Amino acid sequence: MFDHAPLFLGHRKLDERRRFKLGLVVNRGQNPVWVRDIVEYLLGVPQFDISVRESNEPKHVPLAPSWLADRLYTASRRKYDAFAETEDGAVINSPPDTGEPVDALFWLASARPRGTCAGLARFGVFTLQLGDETTDPPYWREVIEASPISAAVLYWHATSFERGRAVYTAETGTQQDWAFTRNAEEPLQALPRMLAITALELMCSGSEWIAGALELPEVERPRSRQASFPSALDTLRFIARQATRSASVRVNGRGKLRRWFLALRRNPSLFYSNLGRFSRDGLEDIPLRGTHMADPFVIEHGKRNWLFYEYVPLGASRGRLSCMELDADGKPGSAQVVLKTDYHLSYPCVFNVNGEYFMIPESSANRTVQLYRATRFPFEFQLESILIDSISAVDTTPFHLNGHWYFFTTTTQPFLETFLFWSDSLDGEWRLHPISPISSSARNTRSAGHLFYHNGRLLRPTQDCSVRYGYGMTINEITRLSPTDFEEHKVDFIPPRWRRGLLGTHTLNSNTQFEVIDGIRYQ
Repeated sequence: MFDHAPLFLGHRKLDERRRFKLGLVVNRGQNPVWVRDIVEYLLGVPQFDISVRESNEPKHVPLAPSWLADRLYTASRRKYDAFAETEDGAVINSPPDTGEPVDALFWLASARPRGTCAGLARFGVFTLQLGDETTDPPYWREVIEASPISAAVLYWHATSFERGRAVYTAETGTQQDWAFTRNAEEPLQALPRMLAITALELMCSGSEWIAGALELPEVERPRSRQASFPSALDTLRFIARQATRSASVRVNGRGKLRRWFLALRRNPSLFYSNLGRFSRDGLEDIPLRGTHMADPFVIEHGKRNWLFYEYVPLGASRGRLSCMELDADGKPGSAQVVLKTDYHLSYPCVFNVNGEYFMIPESSANRTVQLYRATRFPFEFQLESILIDSISAVDTTPFHLNGHWYFFTTTTQPFLETFLFWSDSLDGEWRLHPISPISSSARNTRSAGHLFYHNGRLLRPTQDCSVRYGYGMTINEITRLSPTDFEEHKVDFIPPRWRRGLLGTHTLNSNTQFEVIDGIRYQ
């Protein structure tokens, strides 16, 4: 249940004897399913002592919906409804409140009280904001307005319920679907992780966490207003847009499949690492072999160049890792599978360390992060070590700086979060970076290739999965990187517009002679 346990309980080196007293405030009587899910999740963390108390605040009653909105909402709830109330009225058989002081208090009830919250918990009180808090159910407005992002925000209140600091924001891609209630699924599934991570951080380093939170701006956090259903006009707009969208998908995709392909550029002056921006010029498609070719990495060995990529054969569903040589003109030679397992593989992150070649493939289906060593480059790789076990993480990308190794890796759905680790050696013990997670946004998530320099600036490409998986690439500049510090900011975005008909693009790499990129389109 607690998928982050290997990250935090193992890599934070928590004292197993320590306990953290966590208070949860829920509605009196019935509570929605998502509150029950949070309580169950937190009860699964061994270090937490949970107590549940009921709020005396009256629950807000939403305004009555229009006939059309009500019909659409009823139909949508049949497919997904996290805001339905639990059948027996109880969140679960959770421990009752004993009245003892708690370390942190998470306010999950639908209505917040007025006035001070000082003294309610050692480290303060936390509240949640689901979407814009003006519509019922939450996250409808994002679908109506075609927003690419749906957010969940955790606020920390040091002294007052009316003022708080946003200490944790999860941004998930908005689900544009006829069953609009499905849009709430991902942000609501992010909540338990957000609360667990925050509590564990307080448990590990409470005073440092408070000091950092106090540097954040304090904003007004008024009591929840009476939420309203979408109007009949909003509902009509939604129906019209969804009908247009569905028709467009059917027309464009009729008789076609979405397939990833690779493209190559031979002119170094147009490489991002030299130009400082992305150019559409000079990109040549590599002939598609199989169902998909994606995640390209290009490696120079001696005077020869080798292209590694994910390859899905015709009729297969699992990826394997292949390699082909590129001649001086960029013409690809015959391909050979270099790594195949009984589970899916992708993202063949190959890199050179003192003349030896290593690879960290994406092996999340096996719930491992694996390090391979080339025994006969480029065609044979042997498993060297398991860097992380018992967790599903994707697109792990290493980087060496000032005697330390850094590893960027991202947890899988339903909530993409990027974590930073560091180690004294490539196959040594990973230590969770104190700034982790470094990203909790679908705009800036999975790695999109090796880190690289441009004019002394260290750049890190990541995927933007807000519109859809692998939609585009964000380029971030890292300005601070050490075992204790990390800071980056967005400097560029590469949309899927470098080839006609593109639906996404999500990996960019280069060496001194070639630059490679992938894209997805109907074929």
